[in-house]
Amino acid sequence: MLADHSDEIPTTMATKASPKRVLSPLEGPVDRSCHRVDASSDRTLNPLGGGTAATSGVWVEVTGGSLFEALSAWLRKHYPCTSLTASKAASGDPEYDAAACEGESEVSLSLGFGSTTIEWEGRQLRVMHQGFGKPHWAGGRYHNMVISHEPLEPPLANGRLAPRTTPSEEGSDAGGELSVVLDGGGGGSSEGGASRHDEHAAIEASIRRLCKAALSAHETASKGAVTLYSFVAKNGYWQKERSMRKRGLSSVILPERATAAVFSDARRFLEPRAREWYAKHSIPYKRTYLLYGPPGCGKSSLINALASEFDCNVCMLSLADPDLKDDGLRQAMQRVPKRSVICLEDCDSVFNHHREKQEHTCSVTFSGLLNALDGIGDPRGTIFFLTTNHKDRLDRALIRPGRVDVQVPIEYATDEQISRTLTRFYEEARPEHGTAFVKAVRAAEGGRRVSMAQLQEHFVQHRLSTLDEALAEIKLGASSADDQTERQMWS
Repeated sequence: MLADHSDEIPTTMATKASPKRVLSPLEGPVDRSCHRVDASSDRTLNPLGGGTAATSGVWVEVTGGSLFEALSAWLRKHYPCTSLTASKAASGDPEYDAAACEGESEVSLSLGFGSTTIEWEGRQLRVMHQGFGKPHWAGGRYHNMVISHEPLEPPLANGRLAPRTTPSEEGSDAGGELSVVLDGGGGGSSEGGASRHDEHAAIEASIRRLCKAALSAHETASKGAVTLYSFVAKNGYWQKERSMRKRGLSSVILPERATAAVFSDARRFLEPRAREWYAKHSIPYKRTYLLYGPPGCGKSSLINALASEFDCNVCMLSLADPDLKDDGLRQAMQRVPKRSVICLEDCDSVFNHHREKQEHTCSVTFSGLLNALDGIGDPRGTIFFLTTNHKDRLDRALIRPGRVDVQVPIEYATDEQISRTLTRFYEEARPEHGTAFVKAVRAAEGGRRVSMAQLQEHFVQHRLSTLDEALAEIKLGASSADDQTERQMWS
């Protein structure tokens, strides 16, 4: 299925001498002999960076973003790639997870510069990852990916692509910013022209299906894991950060009313019939939850558990990002990965109840935020979570019915939560132990208003202690009144 034809790039399109195009790790244009060089113009008229427009074949350029990442991962998984890029593996990579068990670091390999020929739906396609210009110390090298299907003369010669002669440039069309370049057509009978057009349409549709398959695989949550995304406002796409282990609802110790209010509502929203109902009544298919209460009480844990339960991705969006403006926020809503939960944390730290900006780096307007929550960007069945430590600081327009569908208070730990936490860490604990633990916590300094994060810290401190020792010495850690956020949940 795979053939290496790195020395046989066809001469369909010419590339310019400046900037330099790179097709190998050695920063050399390996296929230089197969392209005419047009140094007289700085115009770029084809996906390969040349100044001559394409006149045959189908060429699809992918300039970056989620689709670029998806195609790179798909090629890496399904085809042996001779050119790779090495980096330290991040948390969530399969290589990292395997090495972490041994307490070691690991290396991750990703797609490098080069060209690969693949088989897709009975056609041979060439996928080329290339770079342009000199590397910049901060931004690296401009690079793109080109997927092409080219007519072959003859189609195959001993299992290898046969070299092609340079086609005539007469009648070439100098297009603008094209991501798909098709054969200009030219003369011939109308029947022949229609046949060529149909063939090109079929090839374009096939490449589109390839891109969709790669993107679908890239955005599908891994088994046993939740994928975390962050929005890169400067480039306008959701970047896959890492994968987190799924967290079961049983591990989130919250009052039943809080978990039931969110999980039962979300389950009804995600039913297949719900999408049809929203479409029938012309209502944006989205659902928004407001979780409010003191820090460290379980808001982020609840979000993680819901994403785990319903196999959703988690998308973190920072309104304080100076590169994020109203257009970028709308773009983020339009390009959100499928079946995702979008988290807007600590909303009160961005806008107060007078709609005044609290964060000087924020470039998003209050109206832009409202439009995003109203579904102006077509979020495609997205679940929003707004979190705040101070609900009273939010403008009423932000949390009115229809914009925020469900409001759930997440308060300091109740006696029931305190008792259940002991049972979770010490399975041998009996009801009388739970009662004693509640009394001990309430009697400790700061125990009247204790967060779940403080209780967890108590058991971390007693990791090697017996049940009796954990009951005798209460270690609640930092006061819940400290100015802290739950962003550590996603770090």
